Amino acid sequence: MLSASEFWTFSLKVYPDWQQTLLLLQDEYGLNINLLLFCIYLEKSGQGLSDQQMASLIQICDQTATLFTSMREVRRAAKGVNQQVYSQLKQAELELEKHQQQALILAANSMSFTEQDEQNTQRYVRQLQLAPTDTVRALLNKLVY
Repeated sequence: MLSASEFWTFSLKVYPDWQQTLLLLQDEYGLNINLLLFCIYLEKSGQGLSDQQMASLIQICDQTATLFTSMREVRRAAKGVNQQVYSQLKQAELELEKHQQQALILAANSMSFTEQDEQNTQRYVRQLQLAPTDTVRALLNKLVY
């Protein structure tokens, strides 16, 4: 059984080193950072996702996408203008991130994983119907645990 607290700890551990790459994949290509991190979290233990499982996880992330986008825009606008508001918004966004990770874990704990026949991150990009350009591949290759 997967643990939400272990996934959160993993995310906090790797995020600082991968921050620029993750934000670029999010802002330029529309990838969800939590789902990318979850794909890698599963990959590190050899657990593969099927197309159907990935579609379910994408749907979970899509349910809160508008909320995340709105909060992120307001937080970024507050940066440098009002540090107290910025800090409060950043903390609220982190709580949303944590909630989304818990939802991913909850869903994944009802799934049976397979051996990896394709990297979970590559499957995610394919499911979003993004062209796997050299740039996207290079960015994903930077996310090695």
